[in-house]
Amino acid sequence: MQFMSQSMGWADHFILAMAPVGIITIIVSTIRVGGPSWLKAIIGRARENLAVAEADLMSSTSKEVCELWNGQEVVWCMDSSPVTEFICLLPESMEPGTNYAQLNIKTIGLLDALKEENRYLETYGELVTCILWQDSHISKDKSFWRSIRRKIQDDEQRESPNHTSPEIIIIRNTTAESPNISLNCHDQFGRRGLRVVAVVATILQLGVLIFCGFATYYPSMKYPKDDKSVQNYAFPCMATGTLTLVLGLLVCSHVIESSTEEERYKPGPGRRVRMVWLQKAQTVSDQHFGSFAIFPVEDRKIITTSRRASKLCDDVPVTMLATKASIERMASFSDFKAVIKGIDRIFGLKVIIGTFVSLCGFVVQFIGLRGVHWSASIAQLVSVLIMIGFRAWVCRGLAEPPRSIPLDSGFELDWFATTLGEIDRAPWHDRLAPLPNDETKEVFRNWTVQTGHQTSTYEISCDTEQEHGPMPENQAKGGRLSLEKKGLESQELERANNEDGDDAWLRTKGLPAKRSLRLLGQGTQALAQNLEWWMPSDGPSILKANETRQVRKDIEGHRIIGGDVHHQSITNTTGIAQESGNADAIFSENGDGEHVLLAAESYTPLKLLYAQGIFSSFMWAVAESLSGPMAGAAEIHSIDETSGADSWKSFALRNGHLSKIIQDIQNTGLGSTGDIYLSMIPPLGVENKLPHAEAIIQLAQHHAKTHERMGQLEEAGDIYLWLFQTVQVFPPESHVYVKTAGVLMLHLKYIDFIREMREFEEGYVDVAVRNFRTDSLKRHMNKLIQQDRSNSVPQRLTTLFQAQSRGLESARIQKGVSEKSKDIDLSRSLEQITSLGFTKLHYLCQGRTYQKDAISGYVKEDKDINCRDILDWTPLHYAAARSDSDNIFVMATVHQANVNALDTLDWTPLHYACLRGNAKNVVSLLRGRADVNAKGKNGIAPLHCAAMKGHKTVMSLLVEAGAAIDVLDGFQTTPLLWAASKGHKAVVEYLWPDASRKLRDDDGRTALHLATLANNPEVVELLLKQNPPAEKDAKDRNGQTPLYVAVVEDRQAIVELLIGEGADTEAKDLGGNTVLHWAVTADKENMARLLIKAGSDIEVRGADGHTILHWAVTVGNEDMVALLIELGADKEAKDPDGHTVLYWAVVI
Repeated sequence: MQFMSQSMGWADHFILAMAPVGIITIIVSTIRVGGPSWLKAIIGRARENLAVAEADLMSSTSKEVCELWNGQEVVWCMDSSPVTEFICLLPESMEPGTNYAQLNIKTIGLLDALKEENRYLETYGELVTCILWQDSHISKDKSFWRSIRRKIQDDEQRESPNHTSPEIIIIRNTTAESPNISLNCHDQFGRRGLRVVAVVATILQLGVLIFCGFATYYPSMKYPKDDKSVQNYAFPCMATGTLTLVLGLLVCSHVIESSTEEERYKPGPGRRVRMVWLQKAQTVSDQHFGSFAIFPVEDRKIITTSRRASKLCDDVPVTMLATKASIERMASFSDFKAVIKGIDRIFGLKVIIGTFVSLCGFVVQFIGLRGVHWSASIAQLVSVLIMIGFRAWVCRGLAEPPRSIPLDSGFELDWFATTLGEIDRAPWHDRLAPLPNDETKEVFRNWTVQTGHQTSTYEISCDTEQEHGPMPENQAKGGRLSLEKKGLESQELERANNEDGDDAWLRTKGLPAKRSLRLLGQGTQALAQNLEWWMPSDGPSILKANETRQVRKDIEGHRIIGGDVHHQSITNTTGIAQESGNADAIFSENGDGEHVLLAAESYTPLKLLYAQGIFSSFMWAVAESLSGPMAGAAEIHSIDETSGADSWKSFALRNGHLSKIIQDIQNTGLGSTGDIYLSMIPPLGVENKLPHAEAIIQLAQHHAKTHERMGQLEEAGDIYLWLFQTVQVFPPESHVYVKTAGVLMLHLKYIDFIREMREFEEGYVDVAVRNFRTDSLKRHMNKLIQQDRSNSVPQRLTTLFQAQSRGLESARIQKGVSEKSKDIDLSRSLEQITSLGFTKLHYLCQGRTYQKDAISGYVKEDKDINCRDILDWTPLHYAAARSDSDNIFVMATVHQANVNALDTLDWTPLHYACLRGNAKNVVSLLRGRADVNAKGKNGIAPLHCAAMKGHKTVMSLLVEAGAAIDVLDGFQTTPLLWAASKGHKAVVEYLWPDASRKLRDDDGRTALHLATLANNPEVVELLLKQNPPAEKDAKDRNGQTPLYVAVVEDRQAIVELLIGEGADTEAKDLGGNTVLHWAVTADKENMARLLIKAGSDIEVRGADGHTILHWAVTVGNEDMVALLIELGADKEAKDPDGHTVLYWAVVI
């Protein structure tokens, strides 16, 4: 059976069939491997699992059969394999002065290693499989040409220098089947010796037949049988039986051999192979197998894999009726190949043929041997003995056991990883004598674990020095962590068992759960904020600074891990497990008495706790090596379901790519989702490698937009102030921080822009309240400038604003900005703003010169024509805001750039073109189908922009293109109202016929109110002369008419115009007071004189029942009192309380 299990070709079949031993065993084995169920029933194996036969008779391993090392030899067992196979490809030769420690290590799968472009492994010869006879010549042709091609490639690589890449390839065989150990522990893989033995065996068997023939028929010999002549049937039966038996055993051997499929691989050019099998401790079939590292003594020239043939699983069971029908069909075949093909289709039919032919031959041979001279039997016996020796020699490789090293259970992979740090001294690479049983002690280089008799914590020390210098860091760290964990776990289990002195440990699996502490990093605002944003709601709670000292009093020192303290400048601890003497140092305090580290409490088992600590250290290394933030942007997830005004400020951040990585890691069993987040968020946050959190800015802009559309700039400013304070946790050079600073500066600039447009309101309304929040924003912006020592962020944003023609003075944050930045040559400042998204195309479009060829060349390079800077300006925005050339025409019509792209203010290029007043640019945008009614966050439309600046031609273009004349902005101001307030007479005259004269701003003021307030007598006169004229006595929401505004603002020319047009001088406001009351109160003597002369009632009483003279006396204006008396005011008039003017003069 042993020889049959190693049979892999026709040479093996002949060696088995010639002078055979164990004929019945061979026949029974054949039936067990592939026989039909009825034939198996005859031998008493009807219900036998194929895996039993595989373990006994086949060279293959599978999901059910594996090879294991029991410390002495390789044994076959029926169970899943706890063995992992590693194929190590090493350079065949090394350059002088180099060693393995200097080479890169690359891991790869077996399928990838076989790819033609890699050529790490190559198939060796023909695959030993059950190939159909009629297709064998095709396979040989393919194999021949494949071998020729590879031979040419190998020769070319040998001629070319440096054909071997300087790296070590570790191939892990991840197939579901168990690895083949015994087939890869010897070098007897050649077929030449087998063929020689097969020839010798054939000659030997023929020699026996010839000898028997001579002994029976040769006259000088003619040995008798029991003193009688040999019967005539004897020799023919013996010869025929022998040949029939050989033929039958050939078929049987072929059946067993074809039940497996072998694949052979050889290393690629310039490489040699070492194999390592890591066996995990496990009980298999009631046998305990320990943890071992198993490896062959020498380099492997050929790697062999043997698997159960797929036809054994796919064939339909062979019944008697099916067999009979198959024979009848094959009997009708005229083509011999078709007959062979039919036989091969039914694997069990070959078993039947081999079985019956072998039995017939065995019986006939036996009858023949009984009839011939006894010397024939002796000759056959001698030949059998000789062949036993040959078969033993052929299978001599099975007598070569592999080398092995016992390992600590659960740390097999750790051991292999440490050996990769020093391959020259690795046991599986050393070609010298086998290591002793205690060789694992040398692998870890004098690691020691010391425990105190009176302490509950452990001091762990190690000597990383070795005979030839210090141990590589990766090997030292891996060995330290493994041994720390093993020693601590053993001691902890021992203490747990001795505490109560009972047998509770028998009913407990693993160690009892104990409190542990994971240090996360310095307790900075940035770390706390990142954990709050990214940790799942059901994740571990984070201990505040004042809680950690209290918690750590009850936690053993070796259960305090993490924090990657080599990143924490305030601690002096090293490694993962902390020494008891360093526990207080971990919780050292700063000057204010606050603890400096954040931590999370858990009840994780010690093994898993240390694994999480190792993973955290790995993530710190990964975070340092990343060139930039993780792919993708963060997404906002609301966590406050209430409807409060500030509920939107409670949110969590998520990223699909990061979540998938964490989910994949969690599936490995490293811990809960929260545990994985605790390992990844601190290092990624400290290194600024978390996904972009621009979603926070978008969230703030979304909620500020509601207020901006309503003209509530102060409320929007509160949101931007919250945003600015929130992003302080980000580094100043981060994208989120810079963009937030830009959004804040832009909001301040827009407030100043609106103030500039509404400067006519100064003195008319109290703007102190509106200024308060704006001044707070400016103070924070100045704080930003002062904190930024390099002044780079404000300086770069200032340069960008200048490139956008926004100006410096409007933002009013010049304090702290160098004076030289106020006059910057943009062509020399490109480097400052390229980090803000300002590209070459932005620069070309904002220029004053025509850049058609340059722009076209840029577009031909497949660059994004709608690229945006940090404030979302596209090149078309720059062209609309700055350029007087045809650049905008080229962009909008030739290259079809997005003419409706929105910037941070939701303004389109058309807004800026209308503000600039370049009719040619407006026409180009309109040709590109620009939206003439697009509104910004503040509700301002392009028509508003043209009205503000008085560009009548642009307005006419917009109106003719379909712009809404009465469009309202956030202040409920129409283009007509803007034009009237800014004194643009031509625009007012253009809009008046078609605009709605009933629409008013948010204070209820008409165009006449605003023109009066802005002191534009020409516009006032125009409005009063229109047909129909403006309503001269229209009242705003305070009940005040334009005349009231003109009197209070001391607009004498406008007062005269209004009085001349018959404005009502007796009109009262909502308080019941007339214009004359307010003229007296405001000490406007000239206005009072004009009103009285125009017919205002000098004795009119206000809402409080006082006369005009009472008001003048109360104010204390003697000149106004004298004027009123002079104009005939009643000095004896009494107020509702009966007091005269004289009384109030004396009292006051």
